[in-house]
Amino acid sequence: MKDLSTLNEEAKLDYTCNCLGCPTYIECGEKDFCQEFVGKSKQIRKEKGCLCPGCPVQDIKGHKRVYYCSRGPIKYPPANNQKK
Repeated sequence: MKDLSTLNEEAKLDYTCNCLGCPTYIECGEKDFCQEFVGKSKQIRKEKGCLCPGCPVQDIKGHKRVYYCSRGPIKYPPANNQKK
């Protein structure tokens, strides 16, 4: 794993983001959906699974939600209240 100690905080979050490996993600040039300034994707529409729980960025930021890419960062209830 890359030594993250030389990176600033934003670069660390960018490097550790799980978005690109997520089953729901599509190649659209967007990522970091859990960041309030990014919001949900304009292109991702179908939810195929979510890697948000356990994502280093989610852990660092203290986020508790899922599917930030398709639902946005704030609107939906925490993951433990999600219907399956």
